[in-house]
Amino acid sequence: TGRIPFLIIEGEEEPETGEEWFDLGAVGFERRPFSKRMVRRHLDLAVKLCGRRKTFPMPKNTFGNVPDTMEELLHQRNGLMEVIGNIVEFRNMEFSGHVHYVAEYTRILGMQVARDYPDLKLSAEMVEKYAAMSMLHDVGKLAVPDHIMNKPGRLSAEEYELVQSHTTKGWELISGMGAVFGKDLDLVLDIVRSHHERYDGGGYPDGLKGDAIPLSAQLVSLADAYDDLVSERSDKKAVDKEEAFRRITEGDEGVFNPRILESFRHCKEEFEKLADRKGFDLNER
Repeated sequence: TGRIPFLIIEGEEEPETGEEWFDLGAVGFERRPFSKRMVRRHLDLAVKLCGRRKTFPMPKNTFGNVPDTMEELLHQRNGLMEVIGNIVEFRNMEFSGHVHYVAEYTRILGMQVARDYPDLKLSAEMVEKYAAMSMLHDVGKLAVPDHIMNKPGRLSAEEYELVQSHTTKGWELISGMGAVFGKDLDLVLDIVRSHHERYDGGGYPDGLKGDAIPLSAQLVSLADAYDDLVSERSDKKAVDKEEAFRRITEGDEGVFNPRILESFRHCKEEFEKLADRKGFDLNER
């Protein structure tokens, strides 16, 4: 079943939790009595998930020249990050390929920043790491209650605070995965915790300002904001590419590093080409 997404339907009295099913590789689960419509929705999303894996294959070697055995381990780690990112999106009953698009936007932006600002010493290998690790940026949402994550309409101040806690919840979760990430653990933690910080200090959870925000988190933050704007979800319409570009460059989506914004302007066309693939079955294109 390694390449086949599967859904669990369990009895009313079964003691297993959703977390345990996910550990076993399930893409979702339902308890009896179940809704046929929801099961159908789960299955439709599972098919899309399978297609996205083929469409956005993670680079096999994004970490330089390493022995074959280590290369395979790193490839498996990338695959694990992809699966976890997909589970986060799948749980919210939305599957627009968000984590994959954020990874691609991060890669495009990171490579442009590397070209524009050699003083940052941002290598292609590091950009690839950031892109792969960006798939975990919202992992902490697994710890936010379903009724809040899937609530239609406006959130209360208390509920919004719980959603914001996904940054610290994700940090706590990934902190225990040193055996998986090794010396790269801090890189992942930076992205998970700080991708909602803002350059003027107005972000969360720590109110970091300026270059105190890790570069990796700054790149993922802009990529995340752009994909959110051009994506249609159950609770909002997508905006067109020009409007998304305007909102980000004019500060409507928060304050970003001026240097990163300049690189964003330089790679605007690449972002738009990727955004044009939204709404299509990418596996068929």
